[in-house]
Amino acid sequence: MVENYDPIKVLDEKKELLKELEKIIGQTNIKKVKEDSHSYRIPRPCGITVHPGIGCPNKCLYCYLVDFGPNFQTPKPYKLNGLEVSLSLLYNKWFVPGKMGTFIAIGSVCEPFHPICYAKTIDYLKSFAKYLKNPMQFSTKAFLNAEQVNEISEAVNNQPLSPLVTIITIKNAKKLEPNVPSPVKRFETISNLRDAGFKPILFLRPIIPGITDKEFEQIFEKASNAGAIGVVIGTFRISRKILERLKQAHINLRPIKERAIKIEEKQIYLKGRDLKETAFKLAKEFKLIPFNSACCANAFNASVPCTNVCWATKFCTSCPNNCKHQEIRLSIEKIDHIIKRILNVQLIDLKIDKNYIKLFIPKSELKEMKRERKGFLELLKTLLRRKIEFKTI
Repeated sequence: MVENYDPIKVLDEKKELLKELEKIIGQTNIKKVKEDSHSYRIPRPCGITVHPGIGCPNKCLYCYLVDFGPNFQTPKPYKLNGLEVSLSLLYNKWFVPGKMGTFIAIGSVCEPFHPICYAKTIDYLKSFAKYLKNPMQFSTKAFLNAEQVNEISEAVNNQPLSPLVTIITIKNAKKLEPNVPSPVKRFETISNLRDAGFKPILFLRPIIPGITDKEFEQIFEKASNAGAIGVVIGTFRISRKILERLKQAHINLRPIKERAIKIEEKQIYLKGRDLKETAFKLAKEFKLIPFNSACCANAFNASVPCTNVCWATKFCTSCPNNCKHQEIRLSIEKIDHIIKRILNVQLIDLKIDKNYIKLFIPKSELKEMKRERKGFLELLKTLLRRKIEFKTI
């Protein structure tokens, strides 16, 4: 059970923290902070994505970022500094600060430790650790030496940070990831992180049929020997452009196309449940904790219930974090108060159990939520650690 957690107190502390950072930054910079996308984007299931840079030069053949064009392949540091991004997140009404708050994910549209982005990433980690104290996570393909890892450790200052290191192939790495440090160097990154006291996780995503699945055992063995604690396992999304790049690199497309329902310009997931199940079994043989998603690895690292409430679904892998037994006990009156404070709608009824909350509201008021409905769901799910469902009357 989670002790001494009060969502109302968390929301009140958010207001006070916002005022504190406004005083530090000053009125001159507040306008650009409020207008920045971090101040209004709705968190994803893995958390709120934070950008220390925009663009990636790695040109991995399977990556959707390549499709953004040549301009996106030249990385640029993000326009805000760490303090400004922290304040921008506090302006975001869907963001919850603190250890039980919104997970922060760094590295979705850049390589956070590319030389151009490195200093900005360190600045962000320092600011988040000092002011926000949320569970943090980064994904990387970089080689991080012992000195750099120590700098990361000093930046987070014992606040929870979950490192994900991507390795999806050893044999085909040069073909698929032409500008990325070798798998050998990335395994060394895992070792350096583990030696510094982190709990590094192998990021086995995407599983490319005919490539990654042929190397499961080799990758798991080397990751385990390097010091990885677990592995996040994810399937592959394809588009016509991605397939064309793989074809030009002389990758056998047959195992990929056999799993595609259809091929379009936009990305679609391949059928890959059997590949994930095989990977899960093998990971356990090599003493790696398997996770279905990055948020679960982040929750495990921070020892808090997953914000995505994965344990209430088949997505849960029953990892040692044991989220379903980290129950948040709140009275019906307090839950009712929190919901009314956030939604500001006529709440006719609500039904609560351990994993779910059903909210009964007038149909007219639900329509008025429009685009914000998803944000309300994410915010309430994070605060109450239950799946939220709107019902109309």
